Amino acid sequence: MDQVTLTNDLVPVEFDPFTGPEIIRVLPAIEPQQEIWISCRLGGEDANRSYNESVSLRLTGPFDRPAMENALRDLIARHEALRSAFSADGHKILVFKELPINLFYQDLSTLSKEDQQAFVDRFSTQEAQTAFDLLNGPLFRMALFRLGPEEHFLKLTAHHIVCDGWSLGIMLQDLGKLYSAYAKGTVPALPEALRFSQYAIDQWRFLESEEYSRTVQYWLDQFKGDIPVLDMPTDFARPSLRTYKSRRDDYPLDPALVQSIKRLGASAGCSMVMTLMTAFEIFLHRLTGQEDIVLGLPAAGQSATGYQSLVGHCVNLLPLRSRPNGDLSFPAYLKQRKPHIFDAYEHQQFTFGSLLKRLPINRDPSRIPLVPVVFNIDMGLDNGVAFHNIDYRMSYNPREYESFEIFLNASGSEQHLVLEWSYNTQLFKSSSIRRMMDSFEHLLRQLTTNTNSLIRDLPVMDFYSSNEQLDSLNDTTVAYPKDKALYTLIDEKAVLNPTHPALQFQGIVITYKTLAEKTNRLAHLLKAKGVRQGLVGILSIVAANPGINQISVGKLLLIDAGNLVALIDDLVKDGLLERSVDPKDRRSRSLAITRAGTAQLKATLKLIRKTEKMMLAKFSARERDTLLELLKRIHTGA
Repeated sequence: MDQVTLTNDLVPVEFDPFTGPEIIRVLPAIEPQQEIWISCRLGGEDANRSYNESVSLRLTGPFDRPAMENALRDLIARHEALRSAFSADGHKILVFKELPINLFYQDLSTLSKEDQQAFVDRFSTQEAQTAFDLLNGPLFRMALFRLGPEEHFLKLTAHHIVCDGWSLGIMLQDLGKLYSAYAKGTVPALPEALRFSQYAIDQWRFLESEEYSRTVQYWLDQFKGDIPVLDMPTDFARPSLRTYKSRRDDYPLDPALVQSIKRLGASAGCSMVMTLMTAFEIFLHRLTGQEDIVLGLPAAGQSATGYQSLVGHCVNLLPLRSRPNGDLSFPAYLKQRKPHIFDAYEHQQFTFGSLLKRLPINRDPSRIPLVPVVFNIDMGLDNGVAFHNIDYRMSYNPREYESFEIFLNASGSEQHLVLEWSYNTQLFKSSSIRRMMDSFEHLLRQLTTNTNSLIRDLPVMDFYSSNEQLDSLNDTTVAYPKDKALYTLIDEKAVLNPTHPALQFQGIVITYKTLAEKTNRLAHLLKAKGVRQGLVGILSIVAANPGINQISVGKLLLIDAGNLVALIDDLVKDGLLERSVDPKDRRSRSLAITRAGTAQLKATLKLIRKTEKMMLAKFSARERDTLLELLKRIHTGA
């Protein structure tokens, strides 16, 4: 055997294993936390970033900065999860005795509103792109910006391994109570917070119970036989390895539609949220053509375990399996789904990773297994939140990275419901997500107006053909004289080719000459009615005789030094122009005439006020296609 010779040639290094925050408690990480830790290790920094949870508060009123700093310090001291980190193998949670708040503060009050917003936006992007250090912590970050004497912006960000959506609501409630007490000069009197360490112990004990065995069997029974793979149509070829870069697009739902969904659900004995989620299952069924659907639903464990005011990671991902029956109406299907969804909630104390270990699923490194699409509910996140003498507006911040292919989050309230679509940008284009949202909203309207329609007869979105057609029509990247206004190009075309068709719709043709004459008459009419310099607006004109199949033209009007710059806005359906388009964002459409402008707009609105009641229906895809074709012709000189 070789002899080992020891020498004294040791080099001293500066390392003290006892430096750093004092650790007061070491406890086993629960299974969902271990699964997140493994995901972050396997997926790298991008996977780690995908677990950043963040909210912002815009605070208006007499702000007390020391009171807020004391409140944040107490918030961290109050909740174990906010002052914890993890062992190198991810199996242990290290709870520190205390942590400094490390509040990032910046006074932006001397900047313009535009520069303030630009700074905050850059910071928010950087914050979303900054991964947390799971081994050393902290796993909770804060930033405060002063925008003015009575306007401040507060951002809170935590890693999902110690904080879920339910926890964010608890944190905001506690923060409001702590701040209000300090702002009033009183001592906060909150009840003692529940300990995550006790919750973790209870969870490990539950794994040894008979109830847990029944829960395991419930989920195994759900996935007997062939296991479905939800194959979403994508814009891009799927990368060989799973990616995480994402974007979020937000779309508010019409409050009237939300109330209709609520009434539809009530008729089947279901909540509005359950009705919306079940409708999304139908949407996925119609979009993919698959008869067997699995949709992920995060379920907060606090309410199921009696830890309602606990801050920590207590959520389990429920893979809801459904088989929509095309021979049923939606209300009948909703009644059928209700007990199954309740059963899933009752068996929620089983982790997604534990289920995957027990299922014979072929792993694909390019996909997340079983649940590529998730439907989440974050409504009422700020219920019960109040700050002394301060008004606030809360927003749930978008992530820059996402674990799922599509994560649809319902946020806000029934009065102001927003659908937030987070999606993998290496799989989907923003335009495709927009069309998905349009198609889903159209489906919701069909469900609420034609309740007896069978599921197989509901409208379906042809993803690929729609994308090819619209991408082709949008391909207008050709050279054209950019020094000329668009109305000038139309007028010149009317002189060169007066009889060439400018608009074609449902067999009706308008030539460039007719189009130029109509737009010029409209411009002169508006000027005669007193529309003057400084007005920006969108005007919809109704055909003189709706009973005759005529076309009227909507004009976006920009009055600059007395000159009208005209742009064809939209075509008519059945002789009417019914919608307006945001000139800054062609995707943003409203159901009323734009009123953003000056008081001079009122004179113009009088011309069409009697038609406002008719401005309700959306334009069809065919009408939008015709408009795009017109613009393409103008650019190419066809």
